[in-house]
Amino acid sequence: MKKRILFIAIAFLFTGMSFAQRVEMKTGEKIEVKELVNKKGKKTGVIQFIQNGEKLKYMSMFKTLEGMDVCAENIKIARKHRNGALIMTTIGVITIPLGYLILIGPIMSKKKKEIKYVKLAIEEYNNSLE
Repeated sequence: MKKRILFIAIAFLFTGMSFAQRVEMKTGEKIEVKELVNKKGKKTGVIQFIQNGEKLKYMSMFKTLEGMDVCAENIKIARKHRNGALIMTTIGVITIPLGYLILIGPIMSKKKKEIKYVKLAIEEYNNSLE
């Protein structure tokens, strides 16, 4: 019974997070990158991309930036890291639990590199607006 309640609570948590209000990126307006911190001031690892006070849809923003010549190079590198992480995640899920435990470090490393290059692309995009 406790497992069912836990499963339902986790399912509601994830569905609530996936339906959070997010908007499409508008070209010609600056994007702000906000890293969330906890009460003690430590980074939580959650990054939000904000435009005009509203959170952006990540993949929509990613694809829009990919089509721009200004930041295409950094987004291309970010796409490479994203695809690498996706492939490793798929392999990890297929070989659960040991495969995923082995691949969790490289997957997180690829995700960090992806975000690094997305931030650089956003910085180039914002600089091109000035």
